[in-house]
Amino acid sequence: MSERFKAASQQQNQEMQNLSQESELISKYQPTLIGYGYDHYVYEAEGHPNSVIKINRESIRYALKYCLQGNGSMDDYCSDEGIQKEIDKWMDYFKQRQQEIQQYFGAEHCPSSRFIKMKIPTIPSFYAGMQVEDPATIPDELLVLATVQERVIDNFTEDDSVHTWYITDDLDAYAYTDYTTSALTDPHGPLARPKRPDLTNEETRTVIQDFVAKAIQYTNGTGHILDLNGVNNLVLTHEEDGALSYKLLDALFPATNWNEVITEVKTLLETLTEKPDLKIQEADKIKIKTVANYVRFVNELANASGSTARLDTLATTDKKTIAAIKKVLHNIYAEVKSNQNLTPK
Repeated sequence: MSERFKAASQQQNQEMQNLSQESELISKYQPTLIGYGYDHYVYEAEGHPNSVIKINRESIRYALKYCLQGNGSMDDYCSDEGIQKEIDKWMDYFKQRQQEIQQYFGAEHCPSSRFIKMKIPTIPSFYAGMQVEDPATIPDELLVLATVQERVIDNFTEDDSVHTWYITDDLDAYAYTDYTTSALTDPHGPLARPKRPDLTNEETRTVIQDFVAKAIQYTNGTGHILDLNGVNNLVLTHEEDGALSYKLLDALFPATNWNEVITEVKTLLETLTEKPDLKIQEADKIKIKTVANYVRFVNELANASGSTARLDTLATTDKKTIAAIKKVLHNIYAEVKSNQNLTPK
């Protein structure tokens, strides 16, 4: 556990505890923050050892901005029709996406979960970093999107996490369309940063091959990508009989406006092939970088595990297109090194 997380956890848990006399929710469930990332706060609740509650952080940010812009009534903010409709829309979207993941990967690889709207007390940690001139303008409660998810038995460690950070290396280390370089030996490859499974083990290779095959089918079938850019989004774990398996704990991609992202990126790259000096919007840079990173990671997993399957969503043999792709990715990755805020919105 990092010192940063320890400090954030202690602060938020104390803020929650300070409201235990005022909030029936906190008094009843005694939530404890056990993890967080850009997308979710993850809590355990007293008396519910088999579940975790994940609060969607974007819904918190949206709710706070909605209120600070003067929408809704302070006295009954959570009943405001505008915020109710927005949370309902998000909930329907994520339900559909989660059903797709279960359809392609199988329920055995997806912890059971349900999406709910819930009122939560507002604590200072939720609006830390936001420009709030007067905290009194923030309502006591926020209406947010939450996920109640089955808690997978903690028989895995961070070393069992199969994930990637955004790749920031020079692409010349391994050509964009060349997946023959071993991910195990290439010091610049996606699997070198920071975790990679032990693919010298045949059982592990078989499990990874199964994941790769289904990930390719999922992306080709839906046009969506998985979120593999975080610790424990995808983990290797063991079934009750001891067999090695994997779980998609938090692989549902969080952005609600990326429904056609594969098509969008293809179109962008085609445009850049013809107009290589075209100025790219910040949002488009993020999409290109994220999709390219996902495609390369899945293909590196395939190659390293001995699978011949490849995700060819962006594959091309046209030299002009390859040059355009490499140029834009070079520029984006160079920018990432100096700007760590290039994250999906």
